[in-house]
Amino acid sequence: MSLATVYRNIQLIKSLGEILELGFPDGNNRYDGNRPYPHPHLVCVQCGKILDPDLGSLEHMKEELSRETGSRVLNNRLDFFGVCPDYGDSRLSLIRKRELGFRGEQYTGIFPERSYENTF
Repeated sequence: MSLATVYRNIQLIKSLGEILELGFPDGNNRYDGNRPYPHPHLVCVQCGKILDPDLGSLEHMKEELSRETGSRVLNNRLDFFGVCPDYGDSRLSLIRKRELGFRGEQYTGIFPERSYENTF
């Protein structure tokens, strides 16, 4: 299968509302098929993992924003950036860290323009 076919199919699935496209500053798009509607995400700045927290509806925020600004909200995206549980408390074993390529130096995570101190 050609890459063009893959991209065409992604665009088709996206247009049918079956996946949600998430664009990031590094230029790499990710696709969320678990919940193909706008919802919050937690993006791990260390490994790039995207978590889908089960939070209440953001509908009230959209309504409040519309009231405050007099605008009509067409779509939304809410991303939180942090460190996922795999990295948060240095829970990975030294062997696992080595498998992932961590050597104790500074790691830039998924956003090359920012640096995050590696706490391992």
